[in-house]
Amino acid sequence: MRLRFSVSRAAGFDGSHLEDRGLDAFGDLITVPLHRHVVTLDITRVVVQVDYIIEEPWALRLRVPYETKKRSAAIEIIDPATASDIEAMQRNLDLHHGETLLSGVRDLDLLASWHSHHWRIDGDFLAISFGTSLPTGETEENPYLAAASAEAHEHIQFGSGSYDPLLELFYARPVGMESTLALFATGRFPVNENKEGYRGSNSIVAGFSISKPLSVDWQGSMGIVIQDEDHATWSGAIDPNTGYRAISAQIGLGHIDTGNRSWSLSLTIPISNEVKSGTGENYDPATAVTIAVGF
Repeated sequence: MRLRFSVSRAAGFDGSHLEDRGLDAFGDLITVPLHRHVVTLDITRVVVQVDYIIEEPWALRLRVPYETKKRSAAIEIIDPATASDIEAMQRNLDLHHGETLLSGVRDLDLLASWHSHHWRIDGDFLAISFGTSLPTGETEENPYLAAASAEAHEHIQFGSGSYDPLLELFYARPVGMESTLALFATGRFPVNENKEGYRGSNSIVAGFSISKPLSVDWQGSMGIVIQDEDHATWSGAIDPNTGYRAISAQIGLGHIDTGNRSWSLSLTIPISNEVKSGTGENYDPATAVTIAVGF
C-alpha cells in the first residue's frame, strides 16, 4: 500500500464584478447606483491518497480531498450613492456572497489503476487510471432560483451530487542524458443531474514537465498546465459562473529522504485565463503552493 499526503494553498482568487441591484428593507430587489462587489477567495486543500496494490500491475486508488474556502466581500462605490442606497447594496451583497468561511470534504475519487514499466522504450513508464467520483461533497439548491426570489443562497459547492466518470493518464520517458519528459491528463465527465437539477462541468487538466536531477536525491522540474472547463447546468440552463480555460506554469522541487519518503514542493503560477461565453463571476486564478509527501 502507498500513501500520499498533500497540502495546497492559493490566496487571492478575484471574483469582483459590477452590480446595480440592491435589497430594500422589505427584502425586495431594487435598482441602485452602479457599484462593485469586491469578492476574493482563499482556498486551502488537503488531499490524502491511498493506493492499494491488488496484483501487479493493478491497484485501487482512493483520493480524499478536504477544502477550506475563506471568502472576503465588500462594496466599492462607483456612482454617487446615499446612505440608504449603500444599505441596500450591502443587503444584496450579503444575500449573494457575504464574508464567510466554508469547509468540507469534497467528492472522493475511486479509481482502478494500471501501469507498465518499459512500455515502449527502455526506461519509459505509462499509467492509466479510470473510475468514478463519489458524491460525498456538500451540494446546494439552485442559487439562481433563490436569487430571483431575493432569497439567501450559496454558489460554492463541494461536490456535484452525482457519480462522475474519471480518467487519468500519465506517461514519462527519458530525454537527453539525464532529463525526463512527463505528459499527463486528467478528466472528469459528469453525465447525470443531481437531485437539485445540477450537472457539473466537463473538466480536463493536461500538461507536461521536464525534470532533471540536481544531486543524488534532489530533482528540479518545470512545466505547463492547461485547465479547460465547460459550463455546468441547472435543469439544462447554463450556469454563467462556470466555463474557463487557464494556462499556468509549474515549478517543482523533489527530494527522497533516507527513509525512502518522497517530498515535493511545487509552485503553480497563472499565465492566462480565458472565460467562456455566458460569463459570470469567474474567479481569476491565483498562484498556488503545494507541499506533498509520499510513503
